[in-house]
Amino acid sequence: MRAEREARERAQAQARQEQAARLKALGNAAAGQYDPVKCARHRAEAAKWEQRLKSGYRTREERTYKQNKLAYHQALIERHCPD
Repeated sequence: MRAEREARERAQAQARQEQAARLKALGNAAAGQYDPVKCARHRAEAAKWEQRLKSGYRTREERTYKQNKLAYHQALIERHCPD
C-alpha cells in the first residue's frame, strides 16, 4: 500500500510540474491571465517612475527607491501584458 501511495504521489507531482511548465511556456496572456486594466495601470506607473528617476534625486537612497519602484512595475508589466 505504501508503494502504491508513493507512486501516486510521484505521478501527481510530475503532473503538477508538467502543468506549470506548460503554463510558463504559454505565457500569462495565452493562459487566460491577461488583464488589460492591470496592464495599462502598470505601464502608467512604470512611465511615472521612469520620469521621476530621470528628473533626479537628492540621495543615494532616493535613487535606489526610484529604481526599485521602476523595476517592480516593469516586472508587473511582463506579468500582466502579452507583448
